[in-house]
Amino acid sequence: MRHQAVFLNNTTVRISMANAYNIIVFAILIFCSLIYFFARDRSDVATKPLPVVRHNPVMPTSPELAVGQAFIVGIGSAKLDEDTKNFLKKIRPGGIVLYEKNIVSDDQLTSLISDLQALATSTTRRKYFIMIDEEPGGASRLGLFKDIFSSGIPDWLLTDRDIQRMKKIGINVDLAPLADFPFDSDSFIASRIPVRSVEQLIYFNGGFVQRLQNDGIGATLKHFPGLGIVTHDPHRGISYSEASSTLIDLSISIFKKGIDDGASFVMTGHGIYGPLDPGVPATMSKKIVGRLRDELGFKGIIITDDLSDMPFILNKTTSIGEATLGSIEAGNTMVLFSRKKDKALESWSYLVKKYEEDSTLRRVIDSNYDHIATYKESHSLK
Repeated sequence: MRHQAVFLNNTTVRISMANAYNIIVFAILIFCSLIYFFARDRSDVATKPLPVVRHNPVMPTSPELAVGQAFIVGIGSAKLDEDTKNFLKKIRPGGIVLYEKNIVSDDQLTSLISDLQALATSTTRRKYFIMIDEEPGGASRLGLFKDIFSSGIPDWLLTDRDIQRMKKIGINVDLAPLADFPFDSDSFIASRIPVRSVEQLIYFNGGFVQRLQNDGIGATLKHFPGLGIVTHDPHRGISYSEASSTLIDLSISIFKKGIDDGASFVMTGHGIYGPLDPGVPATMSKKIVGRLRDELGFKGIIITDDLSDMPFILNKTTSIGEATLGSIEAGNTMVLFSRKKDKALESWSYLVKKYEEDSTLRRVIDSNYDHIATYKESHSLK
């Protein structure tokens, strides 16, 4: 019995030692997994795109091309027909924005984008920015990012899956995320914001921007300096904000965070912000657009909201050409015409004429051309 007890005691010791060994090994594995997880997470954080280092800027070969690369235009159908080809060959835009009318299926859209890019390289030597509105919880053309907040917190796995779908189709710029926190709960923009606090919006936008950028899709913060502090939708009427400077600064801080997270694009809005520049829409305000460069340190591409049919142009005091010129002079790199190709052509012709007459404007547009070319080269859009 004494030998049996000793045997049992020895066995118990060996089992205890084995359990301790297993616990230690398990702990080491968990520790290593955590190190790997956090190291991988840090490596996934998007860095701001580095510009191509060059001794001389890229110069346009003609006034028409210089001005054309500053345009983002919409097209009218789901295929590249002759009418669309002729329009694009004339303007030679830097980007194309897509809508539901351009989309039948993923395969059709992939084919359309391939045809568009072939035309781009043959007419401009560089590919188009292919842009689309896919806002988490907001505007959508492909139905992406619709359920990522179904549990109350962001579903990053679903987000990553949808980003991969965009990438596979050939989209290289998402016109999202919104940085327009609705400080007034009755704001028209509230229905397009999927979170309830500034902190949540900053957190979500940071993760969303990083994931887009890491997969080669440019993220676009919009609509600077924030549509959550204007009275109503500027697409439907002239919209004003008399918000306090403190509230405006808070709105701008949301954009600052997104810029720090690596967003490549910022879209300016059409609201009028009395405390910043009375009577001048943000799109055309040197004071407001200038804050992106001078105060927020943004080095990416600034684009306007749609100029096709904006109320501040329809008031007859500003022509479409003058509004386009004013937007470029204010500091926007590119101007957006989602529809009304006649207005895009009118504005393009107006800018080409001004480009040839005005040496100061010529230097601005040439600099923008170099900026766009640099981005495209560093992102393999050539």
